[in-house]
Amino acid sequence: MIESDPLGELFDERMASAEHLLAPNADGDDVRIAEHHRRRCPFGELDGLPECAQLALLVRERLERIGLRTAPVTSGSKGMQLYAALPGEQDSGTICDIAREIAQELTRLRPELVLWKMTKSLRPGKVLLDWSQNAAAKTTIAPYSLRGKEAPLVAAPRTWAEIERGAERRDFLTQLDMDDVLARVASDGDLFAAALGQP
Repeated sequence: MIESDPLGELFDERMASAEHLLAPNADGDDVRIAEHHRRRCPFGELDGLPECAQLALLVRERLERIGLRTAPVTSGSKGMQLYAALPGEQDSGTICDIAREIAQELTRLRPELVLWKMTKSLRPGKVLLDWSQNAAAKTTIAPYSLRGKEAPLVAAPRTWAEIERGAERRDFLTQLDMDDVLARVASDGDLFAAALGQP
């Protein structure tokens, strides 16, 4: 008898060459992903993550002020995403406007770190807080999804303790691969749902 391991099958190495899973930001009139901010780093994966972590902490503080819980995710490529669960009362246009305002506010507060404009020539040495990813027409890689690249890196939910330490130490925070994420799920459960207070 062959026993099935659904989680193992999901992360099967054969998927490393497959396209990664994309989640739409809206489904008809309903916002499925209530709010997320994706920040891309103009650096390599290791060198850019401390700056992304610093920005994630600033965004978390800003969203906590309005009562939102957040979940950080290292993207499996360059940068991070930050998700915040909303009550679903605003449309994606309103959420996109709020995300842009936060990005502009943080750019004024930390101009040496944060950039809200998409202009590529302005990006070197800064972290783009990509507020436009909140638009209904956009997609982003789903948490726990493998990247469709040679290395089986995963969009991996992280703890805030990891992000805090990663903001201070350049060598601490790295992108995680399939085996790393499977081990974390086995030992810690679903960090993404736990961070957002979901059952």
